[in-house]
Amino acid sequence: MKTPFVAILAGAGLWLLYLFFGRQIDIAFCAVILFGTGLVAWTFEQYGHHGPR
Repeated sequence: MKTPFVAILAGAGLWLLYLFFGRQIDIAFCAVILFGTGLVAWTFEQYGHHGPR
């Protein structure tokens, strides 16, 4: 359950950084940011479960 929360926080943080620096982004790019951060968070979680022992 931690993975979706991390993805949403990271995606929202990146979106706020874009807004802070005055760049206009559309909602599709925001979705790409959320998907990408979710994929990275999921990968780290999977590696933690199946990593070297």
